[in-house]
Amino acid sequence: MAVINPAQQGSSTNALPDLVICASKERIKGAGEDAFALQYSESKTNTGYIAVFDGCGGMGAQKYQKAKNQSGARLASNITADIVDRFYSAPNDGFHFDGKDAERLEQKLRSVLQTVKQEIGEHSSFVIGGDLFRELPTTASIIVSKTGNDGSVYCEYLWAGDSRGYMLNGDGICQITEDDLETEEDAYSNLQSDARLSNVVNADKAFVMHEKVIKLNSPVMLITATDGCFGYLRTPMHFQHLLLNTLMRSTNEKAWEQNLINELDKIAGDDCAIVISIYGCGSFEECKRMFMKLYGMHNTKYIKPLAADESEEAAAALWEKFKPAYYREFVQKRR
Repeated sequence: MAVINPAQQGSSTNALPDLVICASKERIKGAGEDAFALQYSESKTNTGYIAVFDGCGGMGAQKYQKAKNQSGARLASNITADIVDRFYSAPNDGFHFDGKDAERLEQKLRSVLQTVKQEIGEHSSFVIGGDLFRELPTTASIIVSKTGNDGSVYCEYLWAGDSRGYMLNGDGICQITEDDLETEEDAYSNLQSDARLSNVVNADKAFVMHEKVIKLNSPVMLITATDGCFGYLRTPMHFQHLLLNTLMRSTNEKAWEQNLINELDKIAGDDCAIVISIYGCGSFEECKRMFMKLYGMHNTKYIKPLAADESEEAAAALWEKFKPAYYREFVQKRR
């Protein structure tokens, strides 16, 4: 997947991201259930978005003959990605930062997915999985962003499910979204419990698109990822290490993307998709320089000790030290 650099496409200084990186991997070629979408435009008042979608393979296992026998999960992630992209581009839609973006997008998703369901659905009294079944189910994690006159970055985090939206600055990574799970879990405990989802985008049951709004100072990375990118790691600290280690080992944007794909291919037991949008670095080399100190500190404080002691007790103790920074941005959900 090509790397794009909106800053080199005629945009005004600092109005659009300096770098945007995409990495995705299918475990079974041609049967992947993760998708991503992104778009930035000066015509949209320098507002753009990055997004990932993880089709829910368990609850969306049904296959649709009218859609080339694809699973509901695969269809859902790709169709939802297309709906979001069209929502962004349509003259009467788009993201306006007016407190109603999540509600408008939720209505659009519900309407279009129900229409698709009617077009490809097959009349049958047989229901796969009973109450666990959903038609066209997928997670969604979207980060909408634009810059202010002072160089700050205004972001809307919109989501449903357990795909996540993060930000990463000089103080480390921070999870902004909150996983929609049936049980109370944090980012570390859920690596062991793998709790069931309580809310996903779908065509037949009620769902909610959550929304948080936050103002960030640059330099900052905005990161959205499906659970294949972080769910097979030992700790949340290893996700930050994955991002920074692959960055430091890369000579340019394309190499970083490929290094991410290579590392995810080694560790992930699932499809994965990640998009990273970076503001305030100016160039790839400057981005590396800005995050080099954090990389070294994180490696010394967490990664080397975890490598030296592989016990669960050591990991849990270091997670407790890391956790306050990981959840440091307290932002109230709008919905």
